[in-house]
Amino acid sequence: MSLRNRGLVVMTIVFSILLAVGIVLGILFVDVEEKGRDVTTILQPAATESSQLLVSNADMERGVLGYLIAADPAFLSPYVAGRAQGDDAIASLQQLLTGPEAGLAPLLQLANASRDHWISVIAEPAIADVSNGRQEEAQQSVTDGTSRRAATLLRTEVLVLQDQIDKRLQQEYADLSTFTERLAFGLLVALIVSLALMVGATFSLLSWVLRPIEDLREQMEKVAGTDGQDEELVPSGPPEIWAMGRDTERLRRRLVDKMAAARAANEALAQDSPTVDAIRRELSAPTAPKVPGYAVWGDLWPYEGLVVGDWWLAAPVGEGRAAIVVTDISGHDPAAGIAGLRFKDQLWNQLQSGTSAAEAITACARSLSSDPSRFATCTVVVLGPEGELEWVNAGQHPPLVLTPDGQVTRLEPTGPIISVVGGGWTAAETVIAPGDLLICYTDGLLESRDDNGEELGEETLLTWCRDLSREARGDTPDERVERVARGLFGLADRRSPDLRRDDVTIVVATRRPTD
Repeated sequence: MSLRNRGLVVMTIVFSILLAVGIVLGILFVDVEEKGRDVTTILQPAATESSQLLVSNADMERGVLGYLIAADPAFLSPYVAGRAQGDDAIASLQQLLTGPEAGLAPLLQLANASRDHWISVIAEPAIADVSNGRQEEAQQSVTDGTSRRAATLLRTEVLVLQDQIDKRLQQEYADLSTFTERLAFGLLVALIVSLALMVGATFSLLSWVLRPIEDLREQMEKVAGTDGQDEELVPSGPPEIWAMGRDTERLRRRLVDKMAAARAANEALAQDSPTVDAIRRELSAPTAPKVPGYAVWGDLWPYEGLVVGDWWLAAPVGEGRAAIVVTDISGHDPAAGIAGLRFKDQLWNQLQSGTSAAEAITACARSLSSDPSRFATCTVVVLGPEGELEWVNAGQHPPLVLTPDGQVTRLEPTGPIISVVGGGWTAAETVIAPGDLLICYTDGLLESRDDNGEELGEETLLTWCRDLSREARGDTPDERVERVARGLFGLADRRSPDLRRDDVTIVVATRRPTD
């Protein structure tokens, strides 16, 4: 058989094997994509809307009670706003709980029916009584046993709906984790199969080519021992040896290059799958976000080649306020990235809905409770238009507020790390004046080590911050926060050869001068 025909046979076998592997990987990719779509487009929004429904019901009750007591229409504003928000939440849930999640629709119907009953039978008549001057009768009607049972039933059915949605979400996360593990295993198998095929192909190539070339070499050596006039070179083996004789070395180099390129491509495929890339993009943040009244600059240096455990963001949260969030989720794998995405979405939705920082962290802590090995540290800093600063620190190294003259206020922890153990988180307050620097960071910065194994530590960090702040004193607010943050990254990188052994996040903010 000629070398050409043998090559066609080998290529057919290799192509068939790679096609089978590709089909399996394609199926796994589709499974991961479908599960991820269910989580991000159905269950996560449904969990958010169910929380909003619960909050809106509480607002309605608060508004009705306030109106019954004060008989002032201004006290009805929570009722009106809560009712509108609840209507929106129910409409969204009705759209979301269809198809694969239609089994949750009956729970939504029960909650909606209880809500309509409470509004039409309890709330609206009581409001009408107060409006007509029958305040005492209205108060009695709302506080009697029937009204309390209706309100309790409403809260219970919404909580049951929320609990079932959370359980479905946890199950989908577990399924997504399983499919992701299968995909990672499939990529590993694909790499092994590719390497095995390359080794097999190389062995076959050596068997078919080297023997004829050795025969040719022996003939050439025999020719070299004579004057060469009477000896005829008769290459053996496939006909293609005649054309390959002069280019053997070039072919060898070409094969080596191709093998190296194929190995590099497989390693890149194993380390940078679409799922991992999507998680990285979702957890990333702009280095210079637009925050009214403040200049902010931050960045994240991830652990080389892995999904990041850190994430941060800064954005307005309404009423002239802005929030800066810095979070460190344990782990550097797709599961950690998914946990980070879920925690990020829930926390940010809570903050944007007007929930306080302490309540938001408390509400979101249960998103990590399904995995005993998963924990997180988090700092939420809420900045007001007049320099009011409220923070909740769940187990992180204290962020720093540095004044132009070098005085430091540490935003100490106000609660434990977020884990299956749970805990209570409170808020603390201070003030940030124009020219002060707020410096947030994760433990990857302080725990980096120099050549002698010494950790960076807070005192060295404070020295760097004071020096960089003085150097940037004449800069604009935007230039100043960028210079300080970049300077911290640069100093840490030069000091610590192992800086990338963990994620490192640094966020610097300052209040803009008032006109």
